[in-house]
Amino acid sequence: MTTIHPEELLALWQNQRLTVEAAVGQLLENVVRLQTAIEAANLSRAHLRSDIDRLLAQARLTSAGGALDQAEDQAARKG
Repeated sequence: MTTIHPEELLALWQNQRLTVEAAVGQLLENVVRLQTAIEAANLSRAHLRSDIDRLLAQARLTSAGGALDQAEDQAARKG
């Protein structure tokens, strides 16, 4: 059974070309597809958030390291 797009499903229902059983089956299939898509999107979002956090931590370390290097350079010039 192929999933029917919700707009087409509604049109079929309104034109009485769809049984209650077929409509419920189609709705269940659409819900399962939507749930699967939501779960995949949430997983992708979590991975992206993790990547962003890792990059931000690296940027902070690089920035802090750069500040320490500059302080050491200034101290060496004075000494």
